Amino acid sequence: LTAIAAAATGQTRPLRLSVPTGLAPLLAPALVTFQDRNPHLSVEVLATSQPSDIAAGVADIALRLAPTADPALVVRTIGQVGLSLYASPAYLRAHPVADPFSFAGHRLIGLHPDLGTTPAAHWINRHAGAATVVMRLSQMAELRATAASGAGLALLPCILTDGACDLIRVMPGV
Repeated sequence: LTAIAAAATGQTRPLRLSVPTGLAPLLAPALVTFQDRNPHLSVEVLATSQPSDIAAGVADIALRLAPTADPALVVRTIGQVGLSLYASPAYLRAHPVADPFSFAGHRLIGLHPDLGTTPAAHWINRHAGAATVVMRLSQMAELRATAASGAGLALLPCILTDGACDLIRVMPGV
């Protein structure tokens, strides 16, 4: 964040930060600290399921969960987001998971084709062949809420889900 503040010094417009949906609330404490240290900067957060086009000026900085192939972008890995399969207690009572790597007979909440390049989409495509995909969603918040409602199994970021009482981790991280 120090490098970001230095690069934005003298900037008169807000610093535009693009983040994957669902992650903005998790970044709030860091953004508060950032703004306390850099009171001259204003930050606009764009939460989206699609990668923002930095070259077109949609965002100045983007956090992405999927790799980018754009050679014009400066890319730095700042961390990893663990994924795991989750379901509601009601779904698991009705559909126990005997083998967390076999999805035969299970309902799966998948990802919308717009998210097809994400690590989660690749994992689902490789492992969930025997499951019935009951719906596909493009937003993490909606995917999480749908799983919590009992609709099926969902592959979700652990950072959004662990510790919640409405979802249970079904398998180790993937």
